[in-house]
Amino acid sequence: MTNENPYNIYKIYTASTHATQHTESIHNTNITHTINTTNNNNSTLQPQQIDYIIFLDSDDYWKPYCIEECIKHSDGVDIVWFDFLPFYENDSNKEWGATMQECFKFQEDVKLSGREWLDCCIEKKINSFYFAWSGLIDFAFLKNIRLYFLKGVIHEDHNFGCLLFLQSENIYVLKDKLYLYRIRENSITNADPNLPVPHYAKHIYEAFSDKEMARQYHKKGSMLLMFFEFVEFLDKKSCNELRIRENFLPFYASYCESLVAFSHDPLDIITKMGAIEPYLKKSLNIAINSASQIQQNIID
Repeated sequence: MTNENPYNIYKIYTASTHATQHTESIHNTNITHTINTTNNNNSTLQPQQIDYIIFLDSDDYWKPYCIEECIKHSDGVDIVWFDFLPFYENDSNKEWGATMQECFKFQEDVKLSGREWLDCCIEKKINSFYFAWSGLIDFAFLKNIRLYFLKGVIHEDHNFGCLLFLQSENIYVLKDKLYLYRIRENSITNADPNLPVPHYAKHIYEAFSDKEMARQYHKKGSMLLMFFEFVEFLDKKSCNELRIRENFLPFYASYCESLVAFSHDPLDIITKMGAIEPYLKKSLNIAINSASQIQQNIID
């Protein structure tokens, strides 16, 4: 923080590892950090207590008042969920479409419970949800529910967002677009097939001679692994679980069903795909017989 600091924010901690490795690293704050504020210039801080956690991708940036605006609405809430402004770095004519929050068509800032958020998802037919960097999370709440990003997958914000919101009692929906989401060349959402292989997925790419096929296997395999995690969560949940299954799980199942057509299975998960069949409109046998069409069935 620099210059004005009306909310007395003097301690900001950062995680030195990427979220895709494991969120448990974020819980470890035994690192010395420095922060510059009007009243506390160049002081060295020893982490003591974390009140909130917020994610920022290295490609993106916040509006200058993002943190202050979140803190303003953070009293008594588990999540402050703000909107974001997407833009393509090298092509201003490209359009992103509706943001995740815009899909809900909120008319104004509003407070929701996790149950009310689920009602909104069902009413608006939103069967795919993601959340990571578009909000501020109460750290005590996050620790209490023991939620982590699933290790080794991509698009991990799908499960993280769903399981976070389902377990929240107080969500503040802030319609302001406080996050600028930059889509550059070689980013995950605008990926070049010649990108370097992520270290955590090296064993996947080594199993395929075709890099694009390896990438598609990783994406679909990630969705299947998140499907399993979601089901495990629901198996332990006593209320609303049928509505949750019916609304969200078909998306995961349809996304990853063509995994059966891949000739290699470095994650050793294809034999477990029977679990998704109740959520498919067609049987897995049909998908198995259409291996030659896999390139046409790629989901970006």
